[in-house]
Amino acid sequence: MKNDFSKSRRNMLRTSAMGLGAAAVAGLVPWASVQASDLPRVSEDDSTAKNLKYVHDAASSDARKNSNEFCHNCRYFKGTQSTEWERCDIFPGKAVAAEGWCNVWVAK
Repeated sequence: MKNDFSKSRRNMLRTSAMGLGAAAVAGLVPWASVQASDLPRVSEDDSTAKNLKYVHDAASSDARKNSNEFCHNCRYFKGTQSTEWERCDIFPGKAVAAEGWCNVWVAK
């Protein structure tokens, strides 16, 4: 009887995982289909942005240690240099400027 339960539980977990994966691919899971264009842009006046010294234009930051630090080459930025605004792990639910910078910057 113990083996029947283990098989049943494994089947249920496998089926659930496959269903969630299929739903994400189909765009039925909200977090799987969010585009940066759907997100509000982070404001430099946002309290988190202020604490992290976020700016839309990295060249205007006095806190930057290196002139080649931009959001577009940070590991938390989800786009590329050619993407104007994109999602960032540091600002969940908001888009940041590719040419921006904050003090959490880490090279990709």
